[in-house]
Amino acid sequence: MPYRFEDHTADIMLSIKSDSLIGFFNDILAALWEIFVSKNDDFKMKRFRDFEFKLFFDNPQELVFNFINKYIYFVEVKRLMVCKVKDLNIIQNTAIFVTEAVKLRRFVSYIKSPTYHNFEVDLDNYFCRVVLDV
Repeated sequence: MPYRFEDHTADIMLSIKSDSLIGFFNDILAALWEIFVSKNDDFKMKRFRDFEFKLFFDNPQELVFNFINKYIYFVEVKRLMVCKVKDLNIIQNTAIFVTEAVKLRRFVSYIKSPTYHNFEVDLDNYFCRVVLDV
């Protein structure tokens, strides 16, 4: 499995190790999906649709942190769950994600935010460790 959950106090610590950049972000999404489904046994979703968004960043850590924050924003505010990264273009300090997403109904959000506690990113090796505040 490209991701695993590690023991942590009251929060959730997640480690990702992938073999490609798109795979890395898809593995983050898969882990976030697993957390979401574990807390929502009665949620409803509408069909998949293509969805594009941009992230601005100054370093790899900020890119990953912003990606997780954007995921939470889409779930909480837009009721949109990003499920798969289909394409990723990085031009200077801008990442353009082309994704598949679903519209959510009747769900409980569980993840509040990523934290900088024990936060590690090595995009050259497609690795990340992040603690999620729940």
